[in-house]
Amino acid sequence: MRNLFLSENSGRLHAGEMVSQSGIYRAHHRAHRMPHNVYVNAGTRLPVCQRCGHDVEFGLLMAGPALQTDYDFSELGDTAKSA
Repeated sequence: MRNLFLSENSGRLHAGEMVSQSGIYRAHHRAHRMPHNVYVNAGTRLPVCQRCGHDVEFGLLMAGPALQTDYDFSELGDTAKSA
């Protein structure tokens, strides 16, 4: 029987790995919970699950920059508009 949960070529990140892109990730647990979405900042080390441990995987759904880096919401954008 094929293991559909873990796949070396799935492109998913595993608990303990460092996230390089901020964005919305889909967390896939071993058997106790349905997949769900989480937001993860770049530079975050992915946590282990309290129930399935290292058997949780994270797949990037949509990358997105941090709000503070967007020109319209940064302090640089505010000073440029007030000048």
